[in-house]
Amino acid sequence: MNIKYLTPDTVSAASELKANHGSQAVWFAGGSKLNAAPTRSDAGVFVAIDKLGLDYIKLDGNTLTLGAMSRIQDLVDSELVPSNIKQAAGFIYSRHLRNQSTIGGEIAAHQCEAPLVPVLMALNALVCFADDKQVELEAYIQQPSDELIKEVVVPDIMLATLSKRVARSADGLRVINASVSVDKQGNQIVAMEGVATRFDEIAKPMRLRDVEGLTFSGDELEQAIKSSIHAVDDICGSAEYKTYLSAIVISDLLIECREMVKGVA
Repeated sequence: MNIKYLTPDTVSAASELKANHGSQAVWFAGGSKLNAAPTRSDAGVFVAIDKLGLDYIKLDGNTLTLGAMSRIQDLVDSELVPSNIKQAAGFIYSRHLRNQSTIGGEIAAHQCEAPLVPVLMALNALVCFADDKQVELEAYIQQPSDELIKEVVVPDIMLATLSKRVARSADGLRVINASVSVDKQGNQIVAMEGVATRFDEIAKPMRLRDVEGLTFSGDELEQAIKSSIHAVDDICGSAEYKTYLSAIVISDLLIECREMVKGVA
């Protein structure tokens, strides 16, 4: 195959090149997803975005802006990034992969296992494109777009947020990965990966909206969580195990997050 590797130096030039080559072209950031299964690409044209100046991390008040080319290791090392996002970045066990992978690539790859997506969903993250259009991360995951991601915006890094990843080993496939947040008004967000909803066929990062409005705890909450998800047997674990684990983990995270909000009220 005759492969073209294009290196534009402006966002507008990159968008034009991508449009000119249509479906034959893909965006190229760190390359960790395009060069490895299950997202390996057979495209003939790669439009690199490493010269577009999108490797910034900015904090304006409580609003965090992450340029699409920010490496995951940059998130771990930056003093501007809050501990909840650093923790999720650390879910990518290999420092080599963290140095290669970018925040934009992690989102755009649309993988079933996406370590950073649940916490970003819980933080109400927005995906911003080259034309400055913004969409909620959840909407982007549900309806993938081929537009160039310019940056990811977290509106309020002070939002009470907790995450937990359960895996067979530190560098192994996750069983589940869950994040929750609770604001001062008691509004809850529950996001996770590892299982599907009752109606989805593919286990992709998602929000459990049926659970987010619940205020009770204990066995009743755990049962509600179990009823809202659909797990299947796979290499990560049995459906029964993943359902049980999801209920325990999410219930514990919600209760602890509620207490965090009460503690600062």
